[in-house]
Amino acid sequence: MKKYISIIIISFLLILFVHYLLFFIKKEHLVNYKIDNYKIEESYNYNKGIHDYSFVIEDNNKYIYNFNYVNNIKKKSNIINKIKEYKEKDLICIIPMYIDDNNGNIYCNRNNITYSYSYLLRNKDEDFLKIIKKIKKDGYYSNKLDINNKKTSKGKVKYYLKNIPSNYKFIMWNYTGIDIIDRLNVSKKKFISKNDMYENPYSTMVNEYYMFLDSTNRNYIKSYNINKKKDIKIKNKKENFTGSYIILGTFNNNLYMIDTDKYIEYKINPYKKKVEKIGEEKKGYITIRDRKEMKVETSLLKNNPDKYKFVSKVKDKKISDKYNTKNIYYYNGFYYFKSKDNIFYRSSSKYKNKATTLFKLDKVNYWYIYDDNILVIDDEYLYFYNDNYGFKKIINNIEFKYNYNNICLVYNEIE
Repeated sequence: MKKYISIIIISFLLILFVHYLLFFIKKEHLVNYKIDNYKIEESYNYNKGIHDYSFVIEDNNKYIYNFNYVNNIKKKSNIINKIKEYKEKDLICIIPMYIDDNNGNIYCNRNNITYSYSYLLRNKDEDFLKIIKKIKKDGYYSNKLDINNKKTSKGKVKYYLKNIPSNYKFIMWNYTGIDIIDRLNVSKKKFISKNDMYENPYSTMVNEYYMFLDSTNRNYIKSYNINKKKDIKIKNKKENFTGSYIILGTFNNNLYMIDTDKYIEYKINPYKKKVEKIGEEKKGYITIRDRKEMKVETSLLKNNPDKYKFVSKVKDKKISDKYNTKNIYYYNGFYYFKSKDNIFYRSSSKYKNKATTLFKLDKVNYWYIYDDNILVIDDEYLYFYNDNYGFKKIINNIEFKYNYNNICLVYNEIE
């Protein structure tokens, strides 16, 4: 009898061990399931503590909704367990409900065109306003979508701090360093003491590290942890940097960049203060596509470097013809683009010509994609778009009229 009990216990422990092993090694999944009249394609990817779910939802009328959801649900699948539907005349809106008791954002469709909450709200769509009243009454409205345009002035710059989500920080270059802006405060970090540096084309964020790539400094890269307020210097022990770069992007706590004087690709980790040479003309280069490393031949990368950035600029005739655009970017399974009349869209790679209309601006100087966020500079304003928070004004700076390239960045500390 004791022998059988021992076997049962050992078997149970073995099953438990295998279960936890599979949990820890699981990095991604792709599943399809159905809720009522909705077909759901759920794609999951885990990377450095970030649980990223991407969805494409199709109903019986062939309406397509595409969006992301970032949350730790212990790597589970089939995480949508209900879809709440609202209808007013020819406008249909849905809200996905997740197994962690959170509600998703509001997505709507009219005449086979999908709209974001922000687009319909800014256009004061009467049918949508009626639906919002119903959603609020049912308790499914998220206060994260609220807009607060109260301004905080610091010198000539105005900040809309209450529009900033609690887990976000915005970083703005101020010619001698950066302003670090969150929901509560604006702080400053100085990088140079002599002569204003007007152009800052290379600096970027690697999670909470601001990587200051000064083209005049070839000995090291300055890095600043905006959470811990700590400086570090990252030296290239084997050879100096040359000061001219192509920034490919960031992935897995690393910055990938190409020194264009020698055409050497480096992977730089600010956490480990490590510089690793990973590409050169003879061997080719490495880029990231759909969260996986991909080898690129030297001739291809040199001929079209924008195509191999992690947020890559692409060409697509179907999208261009339908949406009147040439500004198309691809990132992690989604296309982002704007039309010539400055309407912004996002579509999944599976249904790239059935895009969601996100928002519209009168003028666009510059725009940038960071994860599932879009930063846009329109005249003298910085705007921010995210499905969960909507379209919001963040900074009013007259300098944006003259200098806008890479002047603003964003850091999202996952809640």
